[in-house]
Amino acid sequence: KLVRDSSLTGASANVNSADLPDSMTFDTFIAVSIQGLKQQMTIEGDVSQEWINLNGKRAAKLDYVAKQTDATNVNIEQIVFKNDKKVYILTTAVLADNAEVAQPELQKIVKSFRLDS
Repeated sequence: KLVRDSSLTGASANVNSADLPDSMTFDTFIAVSIQGLKQQMTIEGDVSQEWINLNGKRAAKLDYVAKQTDATNVNIEQIVFKNDKKVYILTTAVLADNAEVAQPELQKIVKSFRLDS
């Protein structure tokens, strides 16, 4: 379950999943995902990638700033990890103006994520 605190103005968290194609490694999936992000939206700067441990799972942490309007940017963090043949993408997004206030709560949500077997 994901719970969004109503006090986090301009912030959201969600989880998506996808099947990892048999012909693709997890590392390749991450590289292709980054290319797709750059084609799907206007990104300020670059997409930074770092390998992390999320509750015992190797995960890629992707950070970037997407341009929503001429005056509004959204800070986005995606934690991507594989479990069996499925890839899970935890995404948090917050308006850049609210990032400092909302980020600690969003990080608690991400760190609490676990898959039940």
